[in-house]
Amino acid sequence: MKTVTTGIKKFCLLLLLALNGSLAMGQQLALPKNIEVGKLANGMTYYLIPNGDPGKVVVKIYTNIGAFMERPDQHGYAHIIEHMLFQGSEHYPKGACLEEMELMGMRIALDYNAFTGKTDTQYFMTIPENDKDYFSRSLGILKDWMFYLKLDEEELENEKKVIVEEINRGGNSATSGSVNLLGTSLEGHDVLGTKESVRSATSEGLYRFYKDNYVPENMAVIVYGKMDQKFAETTIRQIFGDVPANTSQNGNKYLDVNSTTVVSGKASSSRTDDVTLAVLFKTAPVVIDNYPAFKQDLIDGLLCDMFGRRLENEMAGSISNASVNIGSMITGNSIYNFRLKLATDASYETVLDQFCRVLAQAMQHGFSQDEINYYSKLRMDYFNRARLDNSAVVGSVYKYFRTGDIPMDSDQRKELTQRAIQELSPDDFSRTLSRMLELNKTILFDSTVTACSPEFNADYILGRLSKLDTIVTEPFVFERPRAAITGELKPVAVQIAEKPLVPVKNRRQLDGDQLVELSYPNGVKVVLFRSGNENAKIKLIGKNGLKQVPEADREYFGKAIRILNGAYGKYDSKEAHSLEQSMRMFKNVGFEDQDFELSIGGKSDFLEQMVQVFNLVVTETNYPEDEAVREFLDKMDRRNESKKYPSESPATADSARDDQLVQRLCQYDRLLKENLSNSIIYIEGDLPENMEELVSKYIGSLVASTPPLPMAEEATTAAVDSAGIQIESWKRDLAKVVYAFNKTSSRQLTMRDELVLQGALEHAHLRMVKILREKYGMVYATGKRSAISVDPVNSRMLRLAYMTDTANAERSYEIMANELLKPLSKEELTDTDVAKVRAMLRSLYVMSFYEDDRISDAWLKSYFKYGKLYSPAELDAMIKKLSKKEFESCLYQMIDLEHCFRTTFWPER
Repeated sequence: MKTVTTGIKKFCLLLLLALNGSLAMGQQLALPKNIEVGKLANGMTYYLIPNGDPGKVVVKIYTNIGAFMERPDQHGYAHIIEHMLFQGSEHYPKGACLEEMELMGMRIALDYNAFTGKTDTQYFMTIPENDKDYFSRSLGILKDWMFYLKLDEEELENEKKVIVEEINRGGNSATSGSVNLLGTSLEGHDVLGTKESVRSATSEGLYRFYKDNYVPENMAVIVYGKMDQKFAETTIRQIFGDVPANTSQNGNKYLDVNSTTVVSGKASSSRTDDVTLAVLFKTAPVVIDNYPAFKQDLIDGLLCDMFGRRLENEMAGSISNASVNIGSMITGNSIYNFRLKLATDASYETVLDQFCRVLAQAMQHGFSQDEINYYSKLRMDYFNRARLDNSAVVGSVYKYFRTGDIPMDSDQRKELTQRAIQELSPDDFSRTLSRMLELNKTILFDSTVTACSPEFNADYILGRLSKLDTIVTEPFVFERPRAAITGELKPVAVQIAEKPLVPVKNRRQLDGDQLVELSYPNGVKVVLFRSGNENAKIKLIGKNGLKQVPEADREYFGKAIRILNGAYGKYDSKEAHSLEQSMRMFKNVGFEDQDFELSIGGKSDFLEQMVQVFNLVVTETNYPEDEAVREFLDKMDRRNESKKYPSESPATADSARDDQLVQRLCQYDRLLKENLSNSIIYIEGDLPENMEELVSKYIGSLVASTPPLPMAEEATTAAVDSAGIQIESWKRDLAKVVYAFNKTSSRQLTMRDELVLQGALEHAHLRMVKILREKYGMVYATGKRSAISVDPVNSRMLRLAYMTDTANAERSYEIMANELLKPLSKEELTDTDVAKVRAMLRSLYVMSFYEDDRISDAWLKSYFKYGKLYSPAELDAMIKKLSKKEFESCLYQMIDLEHCFRTTFWPER
């Protein structure tokens, strides 16, 4: 028995030591359940994230290869390689990968693309959810791009021209991010490179950069959306598992910026009111994969919050703004980022001296528990309000791959934050500040501005920062700001009369319970989209727009519409604004010629209140007094006049307004909102279970008004089937050429006609790209657009556009006419052509159905054209049945050079 007891004691002691050991090692944080991570033997990582956007899966290769990885003699290489990967690889030679992606319906820049950043490059393809065939084919292409590039000299020279034009257009060069690297070997380094570095890049140098850095350990496969996870994992391992591991040590490394202190006066200010002193304390980042690291990260953030407030309080008059945060200059670096924007008459010396005084005060006297508690509460309140949407989850995976920081879901972050806050003490912040002040620094200012004297140099700056202990200070007295702490938003009861519960007349599932169409006896049609998004919106789209307002009143109505809808129910305009602000709602009213829109946005948690406010805005608008509207219009006129003619005296009131104007404006607003039989209402968000009941109560009960709307003046309709040539100027170095074809129809056009027209356009665009770009190499960018109109006449429009050098413009006209447009009008499509067109239509109308600009705009408005809302399944079925003959007939009817309008936008002389 004694032996057993001793054994138990030893076991308990060992268990206690093990537990203490695990705590000491950091209490490793767990990955969220909705992210699966794996690693291949060759070092390549993969991440499976099933909760993606509905209808689609994004298949991505994410790399840690960015522009800041380049050496100075490789400026622009990462971006050039990104371009070249689309131009041919070992198993997909020139044009073959584009052919394969076209067969999967992928549209350039929409369904496949790539981006080069400062510290990463990513390549993505978008495919329909749960499409295993497309998934395997997409990974096959991505594998070839990553490891089997073939550099074609002719294609390289073409892409150099494209990139130079991108530089000319002021593309996303990420120059702002390189400001922090002043004084290093990467000073002035950006993503695009310079024209000289791009033009001088050789295929040998580029290929060496590619082979040295495009290796498995620098890459991750990210699958974002609904895909059988077991299948996805198996397929990734099969396709990428045979890529050999990297054994070379030639790969580029990110510059170490932490080991030296830099002072630079080259941080030029873009405006006189943007003169800034930046002090960056540099360190190696701590990997946030355990609880102590998480707690330290919280301490760092709170320290920045407290310094931000102290600096603004203590330096009022010398600075106009203080920004303090944790940031990063480059991979392998973390900074305490202090940026002080100088007031108009302030000098750098004064600002630095006061900054040093604030640092010294904190170093000598520390931080109070009351101050810590205040900012901790703000941080906790923020986490209580915030939800991680899908894009944030993917972003956290990017960071996990680059830095090792564990992604966290909202609940885990809140739980850990609450625990850490309870443990915080003033000593935590004093220790952190002491470590920060010992770090190497980068200090940036503009030596060319009047705020900088000759004495403000590195010796002066570093001397002041090194003598903080000699500055005499008094303890900081923390006072809570007068404004109340922004806590968790709470619902506010809306003052509204009880409404009857009106039974739905017809309920139609368009895509299960995710998308439902409700029809009510009052003629109202409501669409509910259960997106699960934190942010919700209610949107009324009316068929009648600005054309229903007489010409003479349109400008006034456009200016006054917001003030007309400022008050409702028992709320005057100030009370209504306060009600909306208390729950972070926003209201917007607008219109086009054919459409009227009223929208209310806010948090899904307050959807009941949003529906109630919507009801009041539609039914109980409290229009302002005539004089208030007139004063508002006068104010708008004066503001517009002062912008146009700033040196002239203010304009007087518009004498053309008659006494009945305001009454008419109110009438237009009321009639447009209440014409419910010609409207559709869309509600989207994380909808509550009783959403349909709320709709039946507050929307189904609306009283539809159908009095005759004021008739606009008779518009003269120009001939649609027109032809001509037009030259316009624009501020670009290239010429842009646009071919427009418009045709009227004697019959009522349908959704099927729209699909056929869009399919014909996709085919024409593909042919244009193959001829102008791949055959002749003379275009830098292309565009396309189609549209159907049913009011005032049934008509179709098809438009093709491209950008080319001015020297090639005349020749491009001839090529377009003889090699594209004339043959297109007579062409017989192959089965492959039809397969591509159907696949692209599927991508646009089915896979992309739930994209916000489609479902909440184009799709809803299609109801007014065709009298029906088509579900994704109905659209998919219709696309599958479209015939080759329909596409050919459409091309024959639309591509008619005798009825073509060509516009060339020519560079300004």
